[in-house]
Amino acid sequence: MPVYSVAENGEFALSLDFSRLHRLRKGYGYSNIEETTKDEKCPEKPCIWHINLKNNKITPLFNYIDFATFEPRPEMKGAEHKVNHIMLNPSGDRFMVLHRWFDGSTKYTRLVSVNIDGTEMFNLNDDNMTSHCCWKNDQEILAYARKNDLGNGYYLMRDKTNQYQRMWPELNVDGHPSYSPEGSMVVTDTYPDRARVGTVFIIKDSEVTKVARVFAPFKYDNDFRCDLHPRWNRSGNIVCIDSVFEGKRGLYVLNIY
Repeated sequence: MPVYSVAENGEFALSLDFSRLHRLRKGYGYSNIEETTKDEKCPEKPCIWHINLKNNKITPLFNYIDFATFEPRPEMKGAEHKVNHIMLNPSGDRFMVLHRWFDGSTKYTRLVSVNIDGTEMFNLNDDNMTSHCCWKNDQEILAYARKNDLGNGYYLMRDKTNQYQRMWPELNVDGHPSYSPEGSMVVTDTYPDRARVGTVFIIKDSEVTKVARVFAPFKYDNDFRCDLHPRWNRSGNIVCIDSVFEGKRGLYVLNIY
């Protein structure tokens, strides 16, 4: 099965329903996997699996209906459900996932965290929009999300609580954040602006610094776009990005020091 998130100890991974994901969000799934749930709005069929990387044993963890029946909302009735963006915490004992459902043309998203054994599911953000997230540590999650009282932005949330803090109000557009290995810095980015230029930011001690601006040709858009997706090396001194500014997909490194 396709691997989505790997535990840091390398012993297991998590997978999700990539065939359904392809139909409901082109560019995120796999088109060559037969979808067995296309005629069902909320299947009582697996959507997340545990993969033992030592013996290749695959075990279903959750069905779609498990999410739809957890703290259900009126908009979920008759809606079409999917899950995406699984991320294991550093210890590998808990993960977060985005539960999304479509009521007509309206999309709803909530951020859910849960133990790897399926217990202690917690609804971290239910204000209709959560986008890209990362674990800061085993107890905190950074997410670009909406909080009804403060609007869209980056929020640092404490897992299994309703505590959150708005971070860097000047960054009010969606990006792909991650913490450096020692946790002192954050890298994030933007989607291309009207001039088709995306920006990479490094944040240290609450200071936001632009470290790169990258052009994306028009032919790389929509399902074929190439997000920058910045990520750290293990020493925390180099960031790697994906880009198409040379007219082809490539990997590039940015020296932070």
